[in-house]
Amino acid sequence: MVEGGEAHEPATTETPPGDESLRTLFRRLIVDARNFLRAEVERRRAQVLRRAVESRYAVIIAASSLLLAQAAVIALMVGLLFVLAARVGFGWATVIVTLGGLIVAGIMARVALTLLRRAISRDDDD
Repeated sequence: MVEGGEAHEPATTETPPGDESLRTLFRRLIVDARNFLRAEVERRRAQVLRRAVESRYAVIIAASSLLLAQAAVIALMVGLLFVLAARVGFGWATVIVTLGGLIVAGIMARVALTLLRRAISRDDDD
């Protein structure tokens, strides 16, 4: 009875060598390799999508810092125009506003880079 029960079970690692043909083993190997590759591609695709979603805020902050830097340059140019027509004190006010805008833009750019590095370098083997 024991022998009859074992003959109807699916092949396992305990199957004696020679019970399955080499062709069958290679077919199973190919099927398993294809399944593994499909799963790995899906895992990598999910990682890329997750990183893209996480880095969108970094991209938004980086774009905002560029716009703020552009506004600071425009403020400097407008200020220089007014300096020519107004008192010297107005020029210093323009410099202060321009430098303040550039400092804020630099801080935002640093935050964006930090967020982007964190999103890209996160280990996904959890």
